[in-house]
Amino acid sequence: MNKFLRKIERFFLYLIMIALILVLSIQIIMQDNDSYLKLKKYEYTIRNFFNKRAELVEVIDKKKTGLIIIDLLQSKSLPQVYILKNNKRVSNFSKGYVILDVRDGDFIEIDASNYKNALWFEITEINKNISSLKKGKQFRIENNKIALGVIKFNNKI
Repeated sequence: MNKFLRKIERFFLYLIMIALILVLSIQIIMQDNDSYLKLKKYEYTIRNFFNKRAELVEVIDKKKTGLIIIDLLQSKSLPQVYILKNNKRVSNFSKGYVILDVRDGDFIEIDASNYKNALWFEITEINKNISSLKKGKQFRIENNKIALGVIKFNNKI
């Protein structure tokens, strides 16, 4: 019985040491910007693969749809700043604005994590039947992601 407990103890000690080495290795890799960007690229590739498979299985039901226009308040073209809809890149600010087609229940984010300076965005146009966001609302982002929220429509006909 004593030998069995020692074997279990060794197994857990080895498991903890391997986990610690793995965590430290990942931390060292994440400090290098090129490695970090490569890992992000692989992450998006894997995420898009599974999202595409989910879209093939998903049955499209008739939901309410609407349009949102989000402007970049600095007069710039920023293709490295993205709009995410349901954690999937759908557009970027290469034109300085984005026209976004949304459905009821979509989760909208702005990803400016690849841009180091502060940015200002404004919702310049929005369908009247969308109740979760308001026209004229502004957002400030600095090297981060910001969630605009879940799209909700008015229940009125």
